[in-house]
Amino acid sequence: MGQAKHRMEAYANAKAELLQMNSDDARVVAETTIKLFDRFIHPKRYLGGCYYITMLLHHFLTFELGIPTLPIVGYVNDGTDNVMISHAWLEFEGTKSDLTLNLPNPSTQQPSGALLVLDQVLIKGQLSYSYHIEQTESGRAQTELMRRDPNIAGILHHKEQEHQAMLERAADGNLLKAYLDEAPLEFSYAAITKVLR
Repeated sequence: MGQAKHRMEAYANAKAELLQMNSDDARVVAETTIKLFDRFIHPKRYLGGCYYITMLLHHFLTFELGIPTLPIVGYVNDGTDNVMISHAWLEFEGTKSDLTLNLPNPSTQQPSGALLVLDQVLIKGQLSYSYHIEQTESGRAQTELMRRDPNIAGILHHKEQEHQAMLERAADGNLLKAYLDEAPLEFSYAAITKVLR
């Protein structure tokens, strides 16, 4: 069996197992999250976009389906160094769903992470990321070192501002909705959620 066929079969089995072990709201969250990955993110090769995808999924589940979720803006670390990368994921009853770390933007040269749905790994990534609400002490020390490097200080400042803006959007429903409304037509809330219906 070829590697691609084996990966597809493993993914199909992981999805079936996840759906079988969940019921009620958890199953709806799992089904909706998988649909978003299978019908939009993967076929469109929608890379990066963790903030937008997380907030869109949260809004759809919470306000259209009545299932309370939380969009989390925090940090991930790939375990190879102390760099903490701003990232967003969805939480439902204490479990994580992360649809975008598995297909990172190649321009960032970031290795892929797992496709997570309700804390279950559906597709393994190149590396296993840890998730953090705040930067770790070693992460903060690494950030301070980066801040002193004139080659990356400007990029770091921009990313810190973006992180703060996303924290504010995740915490305020009106700001979150305005953020979703700003998307280009092909990536609009209506266009993407059409695949979830």
